[in-house]
Amino acid sequence: MTERSFASRDEWELMYRRGMSNGKIAELCNVPVRTVNWTISRRSLVDPGLKEEHKRNATAVPMNTLTPGWQQRLRQFEFFLAEHRAAAKIKRRQ
Repeated sequence: MTERSFASRDEWELMYRRGMSNGKIAELCNVPVRTVNWTISRRSLVDPGLKEEHKRNATAVPMNTLTPGWQQRLRQFEFFLAEHRAAAKIKRRQ
């Protein structure tokens, strides 16, 4: 994937400092996550306080709640099971 965004790497650092995850930065800027990871790791070598500022500004993710993405995948899995169980019952009857 090529970088197709006007967002500069300085902006990535700013977003990271404000608590945004590398994955979210990559998604917004339409670049591979590895590129953002590499950039942030290089910048953190120059500025050791970068990761601390990120941790301070990042929102805590509650571990006891189900994310909307997880709930969607669960519904897809339940549909898959229902569909394949019905197909298995039809095969057994034949």
